Amino acid sequence: MLPVTVIVNDEGVLAALFIYRHLVYNDEIIAQHHLLTRLRYIGFNLARFTDAILYQIVVFFVLMQASEVLDIFLNFAALRFLMEIDKVPFVVAANGYLTEELHEAAREVELIKLQGKVNDFRQHTTKIFFAFSLIAMIVGWTLVQVIFG
Repeated sequence: MLPVTVIVNDEGVLAALFIYRHLVYNDEIIAQHHLLTRLRYIGFNLARFTDAILYQIVVFFVLMQASEVLDIFLNFAALRFLMEIDKVPFVVAANGYLTEELHEAAREVELIKLQGKVNDFRQHTTKIFFAFSLIAMIVGWTLVQVIFG
């Protein structure tokens, strides 16, 4: 089940790394989104990545705490629901149920296309993090088994 905890978090860490890998802060971004300063860009990505890491830790502890397989699946379903519920305000704004400014901003976000970068270290960050997460969880699981086993 340990690899599942990393894969289940596809909306979190892997999405944050995907954005880091494909979206470079440059003049084109500044021209399209004049309110996005470098500090905001870094702050938003750092907040997203931190949220994903904390979610990964919660998933690991939920997995270690469960005594039956059914408990694991129920906990994953509950956590997945919590991950999806935060998308509701964006969908509401994108559908135009809020202010016109929010509707336009949500539409702009939906239209952003990310280009792949070639020959860059960023291309390997997702693979490196996936391997690191898997190793960290196996080590954590081993420690729990040795200490409490």
